[in-house]
Amino acid sequence: MADMIVSAAIDCVINKLTSSDLLQSAGGAQVQVELEKMVKTLSKVKAVLADAEDKQITNRLVKIWLRELRDLAYDAEDILDEFSFEVLRRKQQLEQRRGEGSSSKVWSVMLRFLDHLNPHRVLFNMKMKSEIETINAKFQELIEKKNSLELRENGADDRGRKSLKRLPTSSLVDERVVCGRAEEKEKIIQLLLSGERCDDRVCVIPVVGMGGVGKTTLSQIVYNDSRVVDWFDLKVWCCVSEDFDVVRVTKTILDAITMKDFNIRDLNLLQVALREQLRGKRYLIVLDDVWSEKYEDWIVLRQPFLVGSPGSKIIVTTRNHGVAAIMGRRNFDGHLNLKKIGEKIVRKCGGLPLAVKTLGSLLHMNTDQDEWESVLNSKIWHLPEDKSGILPALRLSYYYLPSHLKPLFAFCSIFPKNYEFYQDELVLLWMAEGFLPELEGKKQMEELDSYFNELLSRSLFQRSSIEKSKFVMHDLINDLAQTVAGEICMNLNDKFEGNKLHQIVENARHFSFIRRPYEVWNRFEVLGKMNHLRTFVALPIHTLPWACCYLSKKVLHDVLPKLRCLRVLSLSGYQISELPDAISSLKHLRYLNMSCTKIKWLPESLSTLLYLETLLLYGCTELTKLPQGIGNLINLCHLDITDTHNLHEMPLEIGNLTNLQTLSKFIVGEGCGYRISELKDLKHLQGKLSIMGLNNVADGRHAFDANIRKKHNLVELGLEWSRNFHDLRNKECEMQVLNLLKPCTSLRELSISFYGGAKFPLWIGDPSFAKLSQLKLSCCRHCTSLPSFGKLPLLRNLCIEGMDAVKTVDFDSYGEGSRLAVPFPSLETLKFEDMLVWELWLSSNGDNEEPDNIFPRLSELALLNCPKLTRKLPKRLCSLAKLTICNCPILENSLISLPSLHELKLEECSRLTFLWNQITGLEQVFGLERIIIKDCPQLVSLTENANDMLYSCARMELSVCNKEEQLPYGMHGLQSLKVSSPVSLNYINNCSGLRSFPEVGLSLPNLRTLNIYDCFNLKTLPGEMRNLMSLQELAVCNCPGLVSFPQGDLLPNLMSLEIWDCGNIELSMSEWNFQSLTHLRDLSIAGGCFKNTVSFPNEKCLLPPSLMSIYIGGLPNLESLSMQLQSLTSIEELEIVDCPKLQSLPSEGLPPTLGRFSIRDCPLLKQQCFPKKGMRWPLIVHIPCMEMDGEDI
Repeated sequence: MADMIVSAAIDCVINKLTSSDLLQSAGGAQVQVELEKMVKTLSKVKAVLADAEDKQITNRLVKIWLRELRDLAYDAEDILDEFSFEVLRRKQQLEQRRGEGSSSKVWSVMLRFLDHLNPHRVLFNMKMKSEIETINAKFQELIEKKNSLELRENGADDRGRKSLKRLPTSSLVDERVVCGRAEEKEKIIQLLLSGERCDDRVCVIPVVGMGGVGKTTLSQIVYNDSRVVDWFDLKVWCCVSEDFDVVRVTKTILDAITMKDFNIRDLNLLQVALREQLRGKRYLIVLDDVWSEKYEDWIVLRQPFLVGSPGSKIIVTTRNHGVAAIMGRRNFDGHLNLKKIGEKIVRKCGGLPLAVKTLGSLLHMNTDQDEWESVLNSKIWHLPEDKSGILPALRLSYYYLPSHLKPLFAFCSIFPKNYEFYQDELVLLWMAEGFLPELEGKKQMEELDSYFNELLSRSLFQRSSIEKSKFVMHDLINDLAQTVAGEICMNLNDKFEGNKLHQIVENARHFSFIRRPYEVWNRFEVLGKMNHLRTFVALPIHTLPWACCYLSKKVLHDVLPKLRCLRVLSLSGYQISELPDAISSLKHLRYLNMSCTKIKWLPESLSTLLYLETLLLYGCTELTKLPQGIGNLINLCHLDITDTHNLHEMPLEIGNLTNLQTLSKFIVGEGCGYRISELKDLKHLQGKLSIMGLNNVADGRHAFDANIRKKHNLVELGLEWSRNFHDLRNKECEMQVLNLLKPCTSLRELSISFYGGAKFPLWIGDPSFAKLSQLKLSCCRHCTSLPSFGKLPLLRNLCIEGMDAVKTVDFDSYGEGSRLAVPFPSLETLKFEDMLVWELWLSSNGDNEEPDNIFPRLSELALLNCPKLTRKLPKRLCSLAKLTICNCPILENSLISLPSLHELKLEECSRLTFLWNQITGLEQVFGLERIIIKDCPQLVSLTENANDMLYSCARMELSVCNKEEQLPYGMHGLQSLKVSSPVSLNYINNCSGLRSFPEVGLSLPNLRTLNIYDCFNLKTLPGEMRNLMSLQELAVCNCPGLVSFPQGDLLPNLMSLEIWDCGNIELSMSEWNFQSLTHLRDLSIAGGCFKNTVSFPNEKCLLPPSLMSIYIGGLPNLESLSMQLQSLTSIEELEIVDCPKLQSLPSEGLPPTLGRFSIRDCPLLKQQCFPKKGMRWPLIVHIPCMEMDGEDI
């Protein structure tokens, strides 16, 4: 199954070889001859790949030949990439020199002439010629081997395919060996026995799933159920398989019904005969194992089925969601928004039925309006005209993948089992690896999204059951990917054992691993032998800013710069503060992910990585600047600098990056307001864009030049001014800037922060923004009124905060007079926060009558820190499920009807006496499940009538409600009641009178944690502690009176032991018998009985090898750490505090598994371990996390 990976690699090499730029800059006729020779050789090799694929299954030598060919194709691509890089570099240098000198043609000719004489260029061309000759010689050797293996050109017969075919299925099944399908069986039978006729007259029940999950077996047991047998007049089972031959399938169904062999092949005669057999009869037809997605085939096949009796059904089993969609419903019911777009697409097809059918089959399973509009606005002739199509069933899933999908799927083997990934995450990796298709010389990145969706539709990807925006591969599918990728993809976690690789794959191209807290050097030392590596990825790729993992500096500084073929480098989530300048040696790099690291700046040498397409720096909270030469990265498509709070300026010439699709943030620097116009040429921006520092834009024309209105693919837009509202702010200019930054009406999310104008422009709230679903206005302190939000038809989330000049929220903001009969028809969440002068919320238009249909879908309302808000709230919030009111001290009783309320939270509402009044008609709140009330001192009752019932309330918290006299009546369901602050006893602390425990011990067989702190007079611990068989954590701290401690084989399951400052225990170190604690992972000892220790651990004090963390502190006589530490094969953390005499480490160094070494208040040892100067520094330099006196080293 490696042929398509090899074929893709060879295609990539051929494309590079035929590149016009490469040929024009080949550096002499001899190099061109070698390049042309390589093209011819590769064409011959590619011609035999199909035959090689068939023979490799049974011929090991052919399999080895394919592997050698694949590796050589990768090597050739690397060499050509380096050649192309040099061509691009020289081209950029020439353009820069032209800009510095004269613009005359003579000057340009002279520069080109001098470039040809450049010694560096001459030497480079000689080197390339030599390497290309070497590659050609190796290809020639493989050609000779091909002949000896008797591989035939274009030998793509059906032998291989036949070897993979499943045996045909039948309707017979032994139900005794089937278990666990009862629920699914009943669901399908209920669908079959329903007499409903489907809208399109052919009712199809698809059974969809990946190969091997039991679709056929489930259909067999349904087919043979007695209820099904009795219900249908006719039943037919037809195994379709890969070859969807309409004639064969029609004949099979007809033969099964008549029990005769119709020896005819004419489709018309067969379908006429079949129609007569089905006419007026209730039939069941099972089409098993359908692969074809050709819409035309299904349209033809279904014609005879239209005459059946109501209740007729067709079961289709398939592993492809696309098949299920094509054979299912075909009308616009439930998708009326697509109907008009579909009609326009039909008109655009110009009356060509074939074009209509092709587009219909492509869009049939897609209900995304944006996708339909994309097709409407695209060129129809660019769409494909045809879409063809471990366990043998799974191998078929891969075998029948379109060729362009095979390498993409194989690459997914870098993900371990159960790894959940985002679509964008994988697509960016595919792009960096060169899987990006080209059309007329232009990269078509949107195609990769369609490839992803196609793999999803074929059940090779599944949506995560935990987070719907993520995807996962089934374990069996992951096995399939590992099989087809072979050794080119290596996941360290699959080959890792005891911190040592037991299998070294020198020819691996893609390398991934699950991130650990401490990445020690010996985990990666084999990377030095993997010289051809293209991918180095720490998983998960998407991490959080507070991730705290450490990577050995030797990996970053010594190994990675030597991996010169790297295209993908992802080190997100590590505590890395700088990248080495040697990053510039990675000329092939397309993808660099340093997100959520401690990086402060990127080296200027990064600007020489001309192939770089993706640079991810989100969550780099300490990042202060980007490389000044970033404008040289002309291939950069994605720059994500979200949540980089210390980045306050953009480098010059950011506008040169005309290929940018992702630019999450653009900062207008002080005195550089004109630079906002650099956004003008970034025509391909999509997704999210936040423009900050807009107070520095002094001329509205520059904002207009940014051309935001024409960036149709922007989904989220953030506009932010300075937080400092000083007197120099120009209100009129800021109003003009905001008005001229009007985005395209396709925007979905809008945020405006720290705007200094006196009012908002009319475009905010304009109903033409029909897709806007989220709007946030924050700290616009001079605005006295709000825009008319109510006219936005799809607005779901609205947040208003820090509007210091708004005193009234009235009916004008609802959009009175709009064409919408209902204001805020889609609003689900509404939040007001820090509204310091807001007094009135008027929800009527002046006649004191509040509309009944206001906020029809509002489910969550929050009023936070609105200290002057008084009077009433909207009284009819029929869908509200959650209400939060905090720090609204003068808000009084409100006549409010909340029949759907589930959760209520009230804090710091000092004038509130009750929540509901009988006038509202609220007598029972059946859905209320949770009530939290804090600091409401005037609250007397939740309701005016204390007998109102809250039957369903399960949790209530009350704090500082001085006048609350009684709880509501009827709270039989209450499960949790907290009054004042909660107290929970989980340890014994500061019990000065406690001297001992009961002599019989503690009868707590299930006790897992026991912490005893600050019990100064305690002399003994509980007797018979060995009976605490479940105890896993024990801490005894600051108990100076303790004179004894259990000895012997105590606490066999103990995992954590902490003993601090227990000075009267007379036990030597060896008498503690730590080695008997075979499950112990964490050991922490300090002061007290250990204060005389000189060496740790000593020869009589053995430690259990299970230890992962050791803390030692307050040992004034400790002088050295002993060699015994080397025996701790699992140790990861060692922390030493307040050991003033300690100055010696083991001569062999610390254990190689150690990931964190921390010393504090150990002056002699600190001097020995001082970076680069201390005598012991070489022994610890490899440790990923080193801390001295609280600072990272």
